[in-house]
Amino acid sequence: MHDDPAPVQPHASPPTPGAPGPVTLFSASMLPAAVRMEIWREAFGREVVRLDMAPLDDGPFRYDAAFRLLNGVSIGAGAVSALSCERTPDLVRDGNNDILILIPLEGRIRITQRGHDFLLRDGEALVRRSDDPGLTRSAAGRYLTVTIPERELVRRLTDADRLTLSTIPADAEGLALLRHYALMLLAPGAGAACGKVAERLAAEHLADLASLVIGAGREAWHLADIRSAAAARLLRIDAEIAAHAREPTYSIEALSQTLRLSPGHLRKLMASDGHSFSRRLRDARLQIAAEALTDPRRAADPVSAIAYDAGFSDISHFNRAFRTAFGMTPREMREAGAP
Repeated sequence: MHDDPAPVQPHASPPTPGAPGPVTLFSASMLPAAVRMEIWREAFGREVVRLDMAPLDDGPFRYDAAFRLLNGVSIGAGAVSALSCERTPDLVRDGNNDILILIPLEGRIRITQRGHDFLLRDGEALVRRSDDPGLTRSAAGRYLTVTIPERELVRRLTDADRLTLSTIPADAEGLALLRHYALMLLAPGAGAACGKVAERLAAEHLADLASLVIGAGREAWHLADIRSAAAARLLRIDAEIAAHAREPTYSIEALSQTLRLSPGHLRKLMASDGHSFSRRLRDARLQIAAEALTDPRRAADPVSAIAYDAGFSDISHFNRAFRTAFGMTPREMREAGAP
């Protein structure tokens, strides 16, 4: 079982090469049935993702994926049928030398490259160069890819040979963080275009985490760890707190068990941006309450019921915290109609 965001949903719009910012969704099911495979293989496969792709069985075909480009770093994830993807010698001539990290979320992949044939299992990762011909055959499942420009990894790594072809074990340093961070950037609600500064920072974080996964030198590892691994962990912490904020007894000990980090380590991580566990939990509950107060479907619900539903057990504390956070009482926000 994975604690990753839900699989992407199909959409008619294909990804646009070079378009930064928003998440782009693509589904082969939205193509006209009569020419579906031709468009998917030729227009989408060879022209957009630059792969020679083909189904591996005769069952119902599925290719639902989300893509995002952030300052030259691209990420993609989706649910697909069994298929083969080949980076042929002809396609390699496009000059793309990006480094690809491929992670099966659910499924297995057989890789043939440089005379080697090996199997990649759930949670493991393959690192390969885009300018090196190779063939992958994947079972039906869910997969994640993170593609980093070579220049971004070369300046972070001391051993350039490791950028050629390698497999990464599931428990490798940084791999879970890279997976969670990339999937968060593709999750529902993350689709709006972000500013240039935010795009650049997200790309830096992805490249830093990728360097941890591949194996950075000591100096680069330290830089990546303090700058991006911490950022990814804080995102994961906030996501877990938001998911459990309605639970009145939710505690840092429960968070510790989920993330497999000690309470002391979690407190140190959260202190890095000045917000404690209790502050994060309170803010998450206040946000839940604010959204409920401005929801027309809950206009008849008492404020106290909304407070309890958001995880608060003391109405006086809720009212004080709400006014401090939003500059108005809960009733005033309900009347204003916007958080």
